[in-house]
Amino acid sequence: MALYEPSIGILETYVTWNDVEKMMQKKFETKAKFGEDKNATNISEMKGYMSIIALINADWVDVEKGKNVPSKFAVYGLKKFIDENDMKGFLIVDFVSNAHDVGMYLSIPADELIPLVRGISTFSALGEKLSDNEKKFAGGSDFLERMFSQLFNSSSLQKHFQGMYSVFEKEKYYQVDGLIETFVVYQKLLKKYTKISELLGFKSVLNHGDLWQSNMIHSMENNGKLKLEAIIDWQSTVILPPGLDTAELIVGCLSAEDRREKGHDLLLLYHKTFINVFGSEVFSFEELQDSYNLYFPMAAILIVPGMISFMTNTQITEAERIHSMSKITAIVEDTLKIHKQNLKRFPDFMQI
Repeated sequence: MALYEPSIGILETYVTWNDVEKMMQKKFETKAKFGEDKNATNISEMKGYMSIIALINADWVDVEKGKNVPSKFAVYGLKKFIDENDMKGFLIVDFVSNAHDVGMYLSIPADELIPLVRGISTFSALGEKLSDNEKKFAGGSDFLERMFSQLFNSSSLQKHFQGMYSVFEKEKYYQVDGLIETFVVYQKLLKKYTKISELLGFKSVLNHGDLWQSNMIHSMENNGKLKLEAIIDWQSTVILPPGLDTAELIVGCLSAEDRREKGHDLLLLYHKTFINVFGSEVFSFEELQDSYNLYFPMAAILIVPGMISFMTNTQITEAERIHSMSKITAIVEDTLKIHKQNLKRFPDFMQI
């Protein structure tokens, strides 16, 4: 058995109606049951690669007098994967009815990203007030090594990124070649990244670790602007320099123009917010900028293939396709530029 193989549970997963019903009964101390008209709608599109998200209509019956069971679920319960052979893990969470999907091949305006930057900075700053024991839930410094081992198996990066040639014009192949060569360099630096705080003296803080559009829930306001409703999928939380989250956010979410013109301002906002929340400076803005630059190519390695996959396997308009290609091209250009800066700024660290 494997998670990607269909089963007999809800939406062909291993999670059954009985699993969810028992969890809700336990949480609300009720004997009410799901009714015959219960149903589940798959709302997983554009929400990750393996997860199934089901909108549950429970059709509650036999609800006790005075008992209030929710028609919209909040975070009432969860069942973790216990080990690698466990086929059943689930969360019961809120449903945001007016959620607005932003595909990872699209961009979020810099001004509308401000609440998210403040959010992740606040999270990191509050983490500094926790004891080491309270932070044991977070992953360790080998995060990128583990991530790469999961995403890139025995096949080479060059083979993995062959899809880039299919979306670039032939006259741009030299950029793809340069990017793949750069990615190979950073793949060989993974063990150094595990020791980056030790080698470069960077302060490590709590990071979300997996900041891309599908892990952000937005709604669309009447004025046409995005409103952040929630940041989700915190299972990749890790203790590393703040450049990890800021690079994922700025590389993956901003348009080329916004990243180049306003990326610096968002880093300043992150730094200022951290100081305001924690009460003092624990890393300088220069250190934040340096760690951001070092994690920029790593973020690109993780983000670009997904952008290309979504762009080529999802029905999008011609305008969206043009925007997506512009965004990918700019990430390639900026990665090559920042790589050169990293070579000059950190020659010893960058030595393979």
